[in-house]
Amino acid sequence: MIIELSIHEILVASQVGILRQLEDIKANKKSFIGEKQDMAWQRHIEGALSECAMAKFLNVYWNKSPWFNPDVGDIEVRTTVYETGRLIIRDRDKDDTRYYLLTGINGKYTVRGYVYAREAKQTKYLDQPVAGRPPSYFVPQSDLRMNDEL
Repeated sequence: MIIELSIHEILVASQVGILRQLEDIKANKKSFIGEKQDMAWQRHIEGALSECAMAKFLNVYWNKSPWFNPDVGDIEVRTTVYETGRLIIRDRDKDDTRYYLLTGINGKYTVRGYVYAREAKQTKYLDQPVAGRPPSYFVPQSDLRMNDEL
């Protein structure tokens, strides 16, 4: 399922991402996932774009909330630019929450599916593909599921 944002949706969502990054700068907040500092702007903007895309796809209101609320309604959205990328789940992720994987960039995304965090927290998914970053659970697309919403 492909979702493409309009230029106006990209404008609004990217402003949300910029605001999130500015809030982090003001709070002197460092990345909790160990990413390089030069990727923070990209992460915030692409994250906001993918949340907007998921909300558009589900036809639900996107509240553009900060980190302490779910991304869209009661779900979380994870995005990668890699078409064959995996869904990343971290130990701190809430077990009873659905985490969706979108692949794409710049306002054009494909919904790949979801798992509940508790389902992903299995030894078979544990990986540390980037040295210096904490190990996490990486669920391949073949293990994600779609449902009636999609």
